Amino acid sequence: MPERSYSYKLWFGLRVPSTWLLSFPRSGNTWTRYLLEAATGVVTGSVYHSKYLKGLGYMGEDDPLWWRTSLVIKTHSLLPLRIHPDYPVIAIIRNPARYLYQEGYTSSVDSPSY
Repeated sequence: MPERSYSYKLWFGLRVPSTWLLSFPRSGNTWTRYLLEAATGVVTGSVYHSKYLKGLGYMGEDDPLWWRTSLVIKTHSLLPLRIHPDYPVIAIIRNPARYLYQEGYTSSVDSPSY
C-alpha cells in the first residue's frame, strides 16, 4: 500500500453516528476508507486496531468504538452487526473470482495484512 498523502487535513468527529463498513477481506475496505477520509476530512476506524495502518496515517484506527469519532468502522465480520444492529451498514461487494485470484497472488508474495 502506498504511503498516504497529507495534502488534506483530518479531524476526529464529535458524536458521529456510527456506521459499519462491511466487506470480505481484500475487497477494497481500506481503499474506501482512504477515499472517505479524503472526501470528508473525518477519520475512519476499525475493529481490528492495525498498527500497520495506524503507521500509514489512519489516525482513527485504534479509537474505541464508544468514542464515536470515526465516520465509518471497518469490519469483515457479522458479529459487530449483531452487537450493534441499530448502526447503518455500507457493504462492499467484490466478485468472488477476483478475490480468489488476488488471494492466490498475495499468498505467493510477502503481502501485509490490513
